[in-house]
Amino acid sequence: MKTQLIRSLTLASSFLLASAAFGQVVITDPNDSNILPSLQSIGSGCAEDSGASAHWEGATLVVNFSDMVAEKGQGISLTESRKTCSLTLDLKLPKGLSYALATYSAEGYDALADKDTRNFTVTNFFQGDGETASSSLEAKGPLSKSFRSRHWNSQDELLWSPCGESRAQTITAALRVANGGDRAAESVSGLDSLRLTFRIKQCAPVLR
Repeated sequence: MKTQLIRSLTLASSFLLASAAFGQVVITDPNDSNILPSLQSIGSGCAEDSGASAHWEGATLVVNFSDMVAEKGQGISLTESRKTCSLTLDLKLPKGLSYALATYSAEGYDALADKDTRNFTVTNFFQGDGETASSSLEAKGPLSKSFRSRHWNSQDELLWSPCGESRAQTITAALRVANGGDRAAESVSGLDSLRLTFRIKQCAPVLR
């Protein structure tokens, strides 16, 4: 079920700053409806009743999860070994600006049996555009500890929003625990929070 997460507005330092909980509507400047960012989610890791929440810290969107947990083991359904959350973000920036997902960091925990693996993947694309960027963070058992990992997109990995067009960006986080040894061995991995940091730039002038 698709859930509206954020609908809020503030323009400061040439970027949008906002704060709201999933499912809550907040408009900080009702007099300006031309730059109305919206955020929607869908997925097993951020269902409507999961208690997930989100807020902005400057140019960073912080998403906190309570049900993004993948697990495997005796008597556990195969569907529980993978959890996903797709965020669709629509930033209507002023003309002449473009934005891209620059970095992301993930915080969570692993309790992996011998040879079992955890794979965390972030994929993003702009709707109507066939180009997709994807990167992964991996771990292998035996392992039992919290993790904090960060990925910086290189210049070649940055996907910029089309200049002069309003395009929503979909960012999908996927957490998967895979068997590497004993199928009955229990392994669990949970994602507590995801921080998505964006960059903006001036569009190149159009030559006439």
